[in-house]
Amino acid sequence: MNPRTPRLRRLLASVVLLPSALTGVSAAQAPAEPLGRALALVPSRAAAFVVVPSLKRASDELQQCIERMDRPDAALAGRPIDQLKAALGVSVGVDDLGALAIVQLPKADAFSAVAIVPVKDSKEFLEGNFKRAADKGDDAWTNPSGTVIYAKTVESHVVLGDDAETVRGFATDEGIGATVAQRLGERGTSVMAKGDVIAWAGHSALQAQMKEADATARAQMPDGELAQRFEDERKRMTELMSGLEDGVLVVDVDPLGVGLRTFAKAKADSDLGSLLKGGTDGTSTFDRLPAQPFYAIGRVDIAGIGGIAALEQLLARVPTAPTLPAWLTSARDDVRGLQFGVYPSKLGIAAGGLLNDAYLVIETPKPDVVRESMRQAILATAGELGGVKREPTWTKDKELKGGSVADAFEVKETPVPGAAAGYGPIVSQIVFGSRGFVGFVRPVSNAVMMTFSQRVDVLERGVAVSSGAGKSLANDGTIKSYRPWLIENADIEGFLGVGQLGKLIQQVAGMVPGGNAESMPKIPTTAEPIAFAAEVDKASFETACVVPSTVLALFYDQIKAQMLGGGAAAPTAPATTSDKE
Repeated sequence: MNPRTPRLRRLLASVVLLPSALTGVSAAQAPAEPLGRALALVPSRAAAFVVVPSLKRASDELQQCIERMDRPDAALAGRPIDQLKAALGVSVGVDDLGALAIVQLPKADAFSAVAIVPVKDSKEFLEGNFKRAADKGDDAWTNPSGTVIYAKTVESHVVLGDDAETVRGFATDEGIGATVAQRLGERGTSVMAKGDVIAWAGHSALQAQMKEADATARAQMPDGELAQRFEDERKRMTELMSGLEDGVLVVDVDPLGVGLRTFAKAKADSDLGSLLKGGTDGTSTFDRLPAQPFYAIGRVDIAGIGGIAALEQLLARVPTAPTLPAWLTSARDDVRGLQFGVYPSKLGIAAGGLLNDAYLVIETPKPDVVRESMRQAILATAGELGGVKREPTWTKDKELKGGSVADAFEVKETPVPGAAAGYGPIVSQIVFGSRGFVGFVRPVSNAVMMTFSQRVDVLERGVAVSSGAGKSLANDGTIKSYRPWLIENADIEGFLGVGQLGKLIQQVAGMVPGGNAESMPKIPTTAEPIAFAAEVDKASFETACVVPSTVLALFYDQIKAQMLGGGAAAPTAPATTSDKE
């Protein structure tokens, strides 16, 4: 097993650069066992590491997850741990009960990687998996591919690497646990404690990997007028990410699914640290959204992020990031949070559009101020853009069927003669339906509610939930079951209704020219949602993502279908949580 093979290099690359992370503390307690024992293997001078605290525990939990996928053929290859050992070429003498570590150690101006493998007997392990390379030294061996590696026994582990100096000089000390706990603080340390596979990278490793990524970006720089813009964005991102101090990536395997956690920490006095300062966490929940099957729901605690101004500053520093809508920025001091939900419509996509049964709720102590900002933003869309003429109208306090009152808006779109239409009309049809961009806006208790259709029943359902008369998703059993996997009082939280999205994909495929609904994946409506959460706080950025085993089964079906050369698979519904209880 060679720690510099492409397989392990890719693994270490995932440690030293967390692309999704824009990721000072009092002394935190060192990580608890068995993670503490695993980190004791890693020298305190390490620049990065990947550890598996218990190979057997990780394997057993992955095996249970595979079994819950209800795909018997997925388990035919044997235990995950046996498959891993076979793939790495170390099937003999590995102690399944021990901890595995892959460590990146500094060496001059570069790094050298070693693998620390738990063994039952070092002699049995080395002679059973490798051949001696006596001409290279008493500690030299060759693996099945012929690569020369060096080995050193350290108590119940064998250290392997392709750099003789690094392996021969390897020595354990107090371990890196206390150092990492001090650097990450209690919050970051608690994230590490939740994983079956834990990866960490410090400042030097992160910066080295970003330097390599920067060199790649330079080599791919476009010519012409885009070159200067590309260079400006590259410099801006490089300067911003220079403040990144630590990055953590954690994989938590469970019979119910797989959880991914990241935690990134910046220097408090850096530009990145100031952008990730955060604010005051509120108690935002999905209490404004109706309790019914959804395509997607989400919420944003604007106050928890640090306010609209902080969000604007962060987006301004990230290349290609979107800008905030005018109605939101103009009411910046009066917006506390956002909730949105998109639900399947009884009219279907062709007639009603994706947003026919959808809500955007802006939580604010000043509903009238926010409503006026939205009115001005809608009216400001008037004019021609992209070959389309837009004519907005806004009717205030319109009396609706049934006696209720709400503001009504419409943005009429007309193709400009001679202009290329492109895919614009098709996209508009899919998103808004045959009536185009229309909707209602109505103040509710400490909020403003916006719909994207002029269906009175949709509006009234949302109003009833906000007033407490209707059932919301705040106490939904499925959503609550995900909370232990996510982040408490997260600033951002979202769920994708995979089962409902399956039906949506079929409808959209039938609308797109050349689309083939039969070739699309057949997703059972019983598939559980995918969840995501993020938190900005004290110069750190934390994320959590949960993919349930029912969805993993769908991924497995599609990969299997592609490997067999067929089209999309038509999976049977995996067992849900209720089926197993």
